[in-house]
Amino acid sequence: MEDLINKIINNIKEIDDIQVSFENQKFNIPYSDGILTIIHKTNIYKYNVELTKHFRIISLNNLEVYKKDYQNLIIFSEYITPPLREELKNKGIYYADSMGNIFLKSNSFFFLISGKRNVNAVSITRNKSFSSAGLRLIYNLLINEQNIDKTYRDISKITKLSLDTIFRVFKELESQGFIVNINQNNKKIYRKKELFEKWVSFYGEILKPRISRGRYKFLDKNMLLSWDKLNFDYKKTLWGGEPAANLLTHYLRPDFFTIYTQENDEELLKNYKFISDINGNIEVVNKFWFDENINFYNNIDNPLIVHPFLIYADLVYTNNPRNYETAKIIYKEYIDETISET
Repeated sequence: MEDLINKIINNIKEIDDIQVSFENQKFNIPYSDGILTIIHKTNIYKYNVELTKHFRIISLNNLEVYKKDYQNLIIFSEYITPPLREELKNKGIYYADSMGNIFLKSNSFFFLISGKRNVNAVSITRNKSFSSAGLRLIYNLLINEQNIDKTYRDISKITKLSLDTIFRVFKELESQGFIVNINQNNKKIYRKKELFEKWVSFYGEILKPRISRGRYKFLDKNMLLSWDKLNFDYKKTLWGGEPAANLLTHYLRPDFFTIYTQENDEELLKNYKFISDINGNIEVVNKFWFDENINFYNNIDNPLIVHPFLIYADLVYTNNPRNYETAKIIYKEYIDETISET
């Protein structure tokens, strides 16, 4: 982690008119891995540093508790996604990542540097298990862990992924300690919560942009009031994001609509009166799984929504505070227990 700290400190030092130093924390204090000291003009400011290589949405919930004890709290991380940066800023929690994104302020200065992208994402997609194909496979395994003991050929039939892709992803997950061989015939997912957090982060950054077909709108504006009456073909089209969260929790009124579908534009127009519109409030995303056992319709009264894992991932990758609140509800009620270590 020392390299990460040095990179971030050097990024902060590039800001004019300040002096910067960092001291490792000598005591075991929650959310204080070190002290960042900034001298601006004649003023000295100190910040408690929480150091985490990968900052995820799940980490945000605990931070709110400790924020009361550490008013000058700053997150150091390898990369913080744009939605998480916005959420941290809204909550008054400072951050700095190795890419150069910085939010930091005091009585005498205000620094906000954004728009720095994760340059490592390209290499991740090429040779890691968190490529777009790898994320499709991990989604399947997280929901149906019993598939982990199937042959690669059987998994290929379920996921429509190549044997080579499945082999590479399994080997990567094994090398990272996420898949462990219990005996000759049985495997197990370890650190499932961490794997889920990684999947959520990289789904929004890598897979979803590739499978999104763009914006659409209701041909009939009155459908905004009766969207939940649409009769989807649940084997081809399902609600995700805000409408799925509404149907699952009855907590969130959707303003932006997400659907996952195998239907083409002609079918969407004919069956549901959706038309393409760059400014529309419907996002159409290609359905990326083929195993009906990972749909959620077998477990609830409403059969037209995607699995809570995917609803959660859709919600946290927005800048909407209400979506974050709903994501917390879904995590607590439908996710936490299923990804806890047994």
